[in-house]
Amino acid sequence: MSMEDAIIWSPDRMLSRSDFKADANPAAYENAHSVVGYKMEWTLLPDPENGTSNETYLVVGDVRILTVFKPMLSWVRPLHHGADLRHQQGHFDLGELVMRKMLPDIRGSYCGRRFLTRGENNDQRMQFAKEDSARILEPAIRTLEGTLAKMQTKYDEATAHGENATAQSEYDAQFAALRV
Repeated sequence: MSMEDAIIWSPDRMLSRSDFKADANPAAYENAHSVVGYKMEWTLLPDPENGTSNETYLVVGDVRILTVFKPMLSWVRPLHHGADLRHQQGHFDLGELVMRKMLPDIRGSYCGRRFLTRGENNDQRMQFAKEDSARILEPAIRTLEGTLAKMQTKYDEATAHGENATAQSEYDAQFAALRV
């Protein structure tokens, strides 16, 4: 699935029924299912300490993480009701909440990190730099996605997949704070 198919979290946009493109899973208990993930973007800067050797070091500049909803993997049953959709919006909002909590630590761990890039000349080194830096940053995304998976399970259990109105309202209040 390409990123063009993904919906980037925004405080101004709520999910709608038409955002769920996958066929419903007949074996699933829940009336809807959302797939939420992350897209990491970062800048690369030349290392000011590069000497005159053939080795080229780069530095990870700013790191940005986008929370994304994946419509082609998400579904809702045809006879859904508004509470199901609200609960699924909560999954998307929870992804944003987790990202915001973890982003300062991720930036602290990776921004300014120096790494050697490969290649026989400067053009090749710059070409390989994004791939090389992606390998360095990959553990951050895995950690972020793992944390989100645990929080999604906790959210579903606490709200009984949106059926527990009291618990759902408590989560909704947390999510509303993301939009201010």
